[in-house]
This record gives sequence, structure tokens and C-alpha cells, in this order.
Amino acid sequence: MTVRYTVFDGEIVEENRNGTIRDYLPDAIGSTVALLDSSQAKTDTFTYWPYGEIKTRTGSTASPFQYVGVLGYYQDSDRLNYVRARYLNNTLARWTSRDPVSYATASHAYSYASNSPATHVDPSGLFPWKELKPSRVNCRHYYDLCKAGWTYACNAWRLCMATGITKEANCVRGCLLCALKERPLGSPGRTCWSIWLDHRACMQACGYSNFCFNSFGYSGFRDAMCYSHWEPTGTQKFLLARCGYDPLPPAIRPTPAIGPVGAPSAFPPPIPEGGPPPYSAGPVRIICTIEPPIDHTVCGHRVRLKL
Repeated sequence: MTVRYTVFDGEIVEENRNGTIRDYLPDAIGSTVALLDSSQAKTDTFTYWPYGEIKTRTGSTASPFQYVGVLGYYQDSDRLNYVRARYLNNTLARWTSRDPVSYATASHAYSYASNSPATHVDPSGLFPWKELKPSRVNCRHYYDLCKAGWTYACNAWRLCMATGITKEANCVRGCLLCALKERPLGSPGRTCWSIWLDHRACMQACGYSNFCFNSFGYSGFRDAMCYSHWEPTGTQKFLLARCGYDPLPPAIRPTPAIGPVGAPSAFPPPIPEGGPPPYSAGPVRIICTIEPPIDHTVCGHRVRLKL
């Protein structure tokens, strides 16, 4: 039997099985929920338990691309999905082998999609960035960009050095540096909004909770991190300090040898806005809720953001 698959933008959209054509209908994370014939009638339907076990099934088409199938998860058996670099055991809810590129602890290296299968997928089979501890070597990329005149990089240098050393924080640090190298400052479409989405995606992927990203919103991040001329109110300074943003109290602010930071004459214009307009909510400006959720890819890792 010959089966040909049509792929668009990295996703399987159609199969031709010896002349019988079926369209793939995916859910939010890329699992096949139905196959459609030429009249768009459902010939097969699927539902799944959170880690990919088949819950219900109708129809008899022998498609192996079921759970997260449109992104390439291949059902090798009742319990195993082949996901390029390794196998996912749907019954045990974990990978069958250690992540070959991760420096994570043993248990974390086997966990699938940050233990959040309803919102995360991992079509490469790899956790695509290293976990980095705070050090001048690991944060050097921000330092160099700061010296080149990027306001955001100066603030990010401080945070890279100041954020904790838990495995979740180290994961976020590695993810953000990977994302910055993947899409450098100044590249097309590289706005403050895209950087904020990177932060959201990395924190969500790594299981890291940050007060600002839960309730403070994009507007404060933009003004504190991307704009050099902003002077926060007393309330905002307190909230920024809780989140680790600059300006921080002098006692907890690291002191990199990069000269004055924030002088308008020292830096180019702020990174472009690029995001949706905020609304006013008292002394703290919070971003409007966005529906539906955003699919955001950071460092090869696709995360479905609920903003």
C-alpha cells in the first residue's frame, strides 16, 4: 500500500491512501480528532487521555498520525509514539529515554512537555535548550549586546545575573538566551512584544512562576525592559522589584562593569512596540486578555500561550 501525505507549514493536512483521500482535523495541540472525506464528512474520530492514550475511536482508517499526529507523532504501538529523537510511553506518561541534550535532573530529563500535555507539545523529542546557572559567562551575550547599545540587553543582563538558581530558573535562563540567539535584536519582526512572548513561553515551558507575568502584564515589561527613558511610580517600583525587574533596590542589584545604563544619548530608540494596546488599571497597567490562545515557538519548542 502506498500512502502519500501533504504537509503545509510543518503540519500534516492530508493523506492519500491508494487513491482514498482524507483530510486531517486537529485540535489545539495538533492531535487528530477526525479524518474527513471529500465531502467533509467525518470517516474517523478520535479522543485521547492527556498523555495520548486512545480514549474513544470510530472508523477504520489505518493512520498512525493520531495523538499530536499532525505535528509528526507516529503511533508505533498501543503504548508508544515515535517522536523523532525518542519514544513517548503514553501509559507511563513519560519518555522512554533520557533527553540527550538536557542537563536536567534525572526525573526532569524523562518528563514529557513539562508535565503539561494539555498545553505543551515537543515534536522534536528534545528539550531544545541547556539549563544555565547565573554567571558572567552564561549571561555574556546580554553583556555584549548592552555594550552595543541595546537597552533591553542591559536590563536582561542584570536579571540574568540576579534570577535564582533553581532548575526552573536555570531552564528559563537557557531558553531566553536560546531565543535571543535564534531571533537577534534588530532582526525583522523582533519587537518588545515578541520578547515578552518569549518570556511567557519560556516560563510556561519550564514551569517557572513569575508574579509580573501572572498579573502585571506586558505594559510594565515594555516600559521597564525595552524603554530606557521610563521612570516608574513608587507602586510600580515595588512591583518591579518583586519581579526582579530593573530598577531594583541597590542592595540586590548586581553591578556589571558596563558604564551608565539608561542615558537617552547612549542608546538607539527603544525596541519597537509590536504588541496590542494596554488599558489603564490604576497605577499598574495590565495588558488586555487575548483570545484565542497564541501558538508561540521559542527555540524550537512550541507552546500554546493562554494570555
